[in-house]
Amino acid sequence: MSPARRRSCSLAMLLLSLAVGAAAGRELPAGCDLDFRVRALPSAPSPALELELKFDAAGRRESVIRVVPDWAGVDDYARSHVDWQALGAGQSVQPLAQPFRWRVQHEPDAIVHLRWRVRSALADPEQALVQPQTTLYRTQVGARGFQFFGHGVLPSVEHWGDDRPARLCLTVEAFDAHSPVFGTPGLSAAGQPLHWRLTGSHARLRHAFYGSGPMWRLHERTLRRGSLALALRGHFPQMDDEAFVDATARLVAMQRDFWGESQDAHQWVVLTPNHSPQPNSGGTLVDRVAVLHAPLGFSATDPAFEFLVAHENLHQWFPQRFGTHGAGQRGESDDGGPVRDVPHYWFSEGFTDHYTYRLLLASGLWDLDRYAEQLTRRARAYLGSPARQMKASDIAPRFFSDREAGSQLYRRGELLALRWDAALRQAGRGSLTTVLQGLRLTGTASAPAEAASERVMRAVSSALAGSGVDPREEVERHVMQGALLPLDSPGWDPAMGPCLQRVEEEVPVWQLGFDRASFDSRVLQGVDPAGPAHAAGLRDGMRLEGFSVHGGDTGRDAVLQVRDAARPGTAGALREVRYRPVSGTPQRLPRWRAWPDAAVEAACQAWMTAR
Repeated sequence: MSPARRRSCSLAMLLLSLAVGAAAGRELPAGCDLDFRVRALPSAPSPALELELKFDAAGRRESVIRVVPDWAGVDDYARSHVDWQALGAGQSVQPLAQPFRWRVQHEPDAIVHLRWRVRSALADPEQALVQPQTTLYRTQVGARGFQFFGHGVLPSVEHWGDDRPARLCLTVEAFDAHSPVFGTPGLSAAGQPLHWRLTGSHARLRHAFYGSGPMWRLHERTLRRGSLALALRGHFPQMDDEAFVDATARLVAMQRDFWGESQDAHQWVVLTPNHSPQPNSGGTLVDRVAVLHAPLGFSATDPAFEFLVAHENLHQWFPQRFGTHGAGQRGESDDGGPVRDVPHYWFSEGFTDHYTYRLLLASGLWDLDRYAEQLTRRARAYLGSPARQMKASDIAPRFFSDREAGSQLYRRGELLALRWDAALRQAGRGSLTTVLQGLRLTGTASAPAEAASERVMRAVSSALAGSGVDPREEVERHVMQGALLPLDSPGWDPAMGPCLQRVEEEVPVWQLGFDRASFDSRVLQGVDPAGPAHAAGLRDGMRLEGFSVHGGDTGRDAVLQVRDAARPGTAGALREVRYRPVSGTPQRLPRWRAWPDAAVEAACQAWMTAR
């Protein structure tokens, strides 16, 4: 072959190779409008997730990529999205002046191809440092694994908006050759990626949890109704994994039996450490995954265990089995949804609390005395709170920064649930459970566009028509406008029924003794010189490293870890301050206790079933 022909052949082969490469770059997986791929980049000092996204330009020359502005109290997810690259020929990407958005320019017939990184919130997720709540909802990547919520990682393409169904494809690569990927879509084989294909909103991908790596310990239990998978990580000195898994499975099984339905076999309960030395626990439920955050002393025998697991898992039903959360889909929307949803928390959180306690009683895990003690604590926390008469519209913008104010919506909703249940029983119209069972959607039904709180309020109002109880008016007055619930008025005793009696006691007024803004700034401020915090030795300017405070509960100490104010560049010694957050002024508050022999009487036993 002559040199000229060889050059010609080589050039032809090169052009063919480039054409094949260009075609491959233009391809989307079959059946996908948008294709996401995620893999971990664990190398220190900047561990991250690497993301790739492909989507059809659909005749446009410009597309906008959007990250959610806020979720779970985190309002700066976009800051962790860095190093954007447009990989398609002639494509470019740059941030917009409008926050949380990037503009991508491309040809109208192109397959847009982007790559970028989402930085880990921690260099080492397994380091035993106390993690504030916001860190627990951020992306975490380390030397032995990763975890992330879709909210902080998976963006939207605006012309495939959340109000438009799209064919979505997601692949999450395994952390290493020995670890599966687990989470909302299910469980992969060891070392294999987890694939999720669905038709729907971007919000489905985001309202989800994903994890992989040897830092996770995976378990599974078969229940009478379906199965349950669990993923645990971190060291809890007082916890035995098997005991925790078995106890969690019992609680989940109890709830499924009450509602009479099986959950998806891919339902997960995830336990992660917050490394707090104090009993600060919390969690959230995303699609098919209840994610729990627990302190060092946590175990299945912890006083908080039953409530934490039972409350978060009950969100499998509240609100998503009754309708949408509020403004957003399943509790989330792109633009201010979490704040807009807050006024609906009287149902999604308050009814969840009500059924958490009632089902623990109905199952026999709690007795009447423990239930009465918890009811007393909740009612007193409501009556003693400085936010007890705050309007819902004023609570909403401070919900994630002021726990005491935010919890008022939970308490109002729980007390209304007790009120309506008693009114329905007295009127001979079943019970609150009767109404809810009639409204409950099946696990496969699409949630109606109407808010769950509205559907439930309308149904209870209809059931109580002519009884003198107007649920809609009570929600407006007592939840939205903040009028005090008249718990001492006839017909308002939240424990009306055959099991409990109410007495009045003189107790001190709950008083924290410093400004609650200290919890956000992590620096004590507004310490009242005449208050209990000052008497315990707390002063303005001390650094707040950790805390355990039960708002409105005069029976529990406030415990704070603080460092004395120090010169710039130095750190004061860490010390613990414990005090009872009460004033010297007494007030009369209710206490509930069981009637003698109530638990063995037929009427009380029927009431305790919560049916």
